[in-house]
Amino acid sequence: GSPMAELVPWAHGFDGKVVVDARGAGKRPEHFTTMGTASLTDEGIEVSELPLGKWTEPYKAWLLELQSREEAPFSTFSERHSERRINFLLRLSREQRRRLSESPGGFSQLSELLRLESKHSLNNMHAFDGGGKLVHLTSAEQVIELFLPVRLSMYERRKAHLLDSLRREWQLLASQARFVRLFSAGEIEIARQSRAQISEQLARLGFDPFEPAAVQTGSAPPADAEALSVGREHPPAAGLRDGRSPFEYLLRMPLLSLTEERVASLERRCAEAVQKAEALSATSAENLYRQELIDLRPELEAHYEAARSKDGASRVSPPPTRQAKGAQGAKTRNSSTKVERARRTTSPRLKKGGTPGSDA
Repeated sequence: GSPMAELVPWAHGFDGKVVVDARGAGKRPEHFTTMGTASLTDEGIEVSELPLGKWTEPYKAWLLELQSREEAPFSTFSERHSERRINFLLRLSREQRRRLSESPGGFSQLSELLRLESKHSLNNMHAFDGGGKLVHLTSAEQVIELFLPVRLSMYERRKAHLLDSLRREWQLLASQARFVRLFSAGEIEIARQSRAQISEQLARLGFDPFEPAAVQTGSAPPADAEALSVGREHPPAAGLRDGRSPFEYLLRMPLLSLTEERVASLERRCAEAVQKAEALSATSAENLYRQELIDLRPELEAHYEAARSKDGASRVSPPPTRQAKGAQGAKTRNSSTKVERARRTTSPRLKKGGTPGSDA
């Protein structure tokens, strides 16, 4: 097939940027960088996203420390977090705004100035392979290369199981339709016959035996129809397992269902099962997998769009602004804690300076 597209790290709920470090020809990237979001507004500098692996409380503590410096780039800051989003507003004096605009890089250096960039290593990825062995992965693409053969083998097994189930279904339905036709024509003697005797007739007529566990749900009659079933109740006969015949799927059909309409319904369902089996047999495991991924995409997009809409709604009316001038009040701590929890549910944890999936 075509070469695999480069996989770029992604985290649900993260609104910053992800940049995979440039690599030379034939070389794999060893790091990627995540960048938070900061913008200059009339009110000051608004920080609306932190890089992955950087949490709200430590960042707030760093802002307090930075604010205490003589050459602090802002005079004070406030927290305007919502349930799911962080938001710091850094207020600038005229002099601070002027110094920032005249510094090398100007306002474009906000990301570096406010420590909104984090570098993450790709050199320490480990996972269990299909045989349960822990292996070292050298790239994200290698995860796919190891996973696909295992996944496709499961689709092969699943396809075989589905084909066997459909084969049993159409055989059972075809036998039931034939049984109704023969019973209606008087070719099967039911009156004053035990189940064992009826079972012998069915075996001579070439009906397929089915173990009770193999009969699909929906083919057997409802429990309240048992009194009107075809076979008469007798003590267990020799050759019957636990008193049950391998033709129970026929003997338990209600008498009221032995009609031409039932034959037509059974034959229609049988034809549908055969059609499904033929379509499945002509479909490769790869195409089954591909089609299910295609079907999954709109569901995932709807899920993430709903999450984005919820995030957007939570930004419309942020909680009242609270100033942070060196002391952490109870309300401020509670607000930060709520955002901390929200971030932990929307962003994967990255080990400081290192591994995706590790604790920060």
